[in-house]
Order: sequence, then structure tokens, then C-alpha cells
Amino acid sequence: MEGAGLQGIFSQIINVDEVKIYKPDPTVYQLAVQKLGVDKGDIHFISSNFWDDAGAKAFGFKTYWVNRSSGLGDELGITPDFTLRTLTDLIAAVK
Repeated sequence: MEGAGLQGIFSQIINVDEVKIYKPDPTVYQLAVQKLGVDKGDIHFISSNFWDDAGAKAFGFKTYWVNRSSGLGDELGITPDFTLRTLTDLIAAVK
């Protein structure tokens, strides 16, 4: 965060190093629930990676896939709650 000039901007930084496992393992998503102290259904998850959104949705997060290239989603049997063209589109999606 410091290198990107974002130090002090976020109230929580969640890092998978704490659990020593990577997404889409549910342990990673549970870390967000624990750190934020909210129900998993109250967490909105945004990613440009379809598989990442699928893992978050399977866990119970509300998901937003930023599909900048208009690509096809992976055939995982799960679809994001919202598909956006740009991150700017997120503003309208959460209203």
C-alpha cells in the first residue's frame, strides 16, 4: 500500500498470508468475514477475474465481475450477481 501511495486510505487490509492458502479456498473468504465482523451476505466482492468472483459467490458474497474485455465467463455453474463493463459501472450497480 505504501508503494502505491495508498497508505492510510483503507481501514482494513486483508492478506492471505495470514491463512497461508489462496483463493478460491473458502478459508480466504472467511478471513474477510472475521476481519470485517459482518455477515458474508453483507460483503460485496469485486474482481476482473471470473473464477475469483465464482469462488466468492459460492462462499456467499455478493459479486461483481468487471468484464472489461467482454469475454465469456468460465463454465463453473456459477454466475456473478452483476457483470460490469468498467469499474465506473459499479456506482450504478450498488445504488
